[in-house]
Amino acid sequence: MTDLVPTKNEYGEERYPIEAVESMFDTLFPDEFRGIIPVYDHRPVDRLLDQRDDLLNDLNKARNTLNPRHKTTQNLSPKPKTLNPEL
Repeated sequence: MTDLVPTKNEYGEERYPIEAVESMFDTLFPDEFRGIIPVYDHRPVDRLLDQRDDLLNDLNKARNTLNPRHKTTQNLSPKPKTLNPEL
């Protein structure tokens, strides 16, 4: 088996030789193997998105404090229509 040494693409991102791993498993399990699904660690991006959400919530709270009539996305949803009891 080929060592799984990552190479860097033109953007500087690491890429592992997935084809070598697929070839090995295809040789070991020719009737059952269909392919591999790469798994990437998105936790750094998730942390940044959480920070963005926190900042946006703080901004909306500050806007509502300064101007209570300021409409945030939470206030824009239409009220549900009530049924007319006479119908």
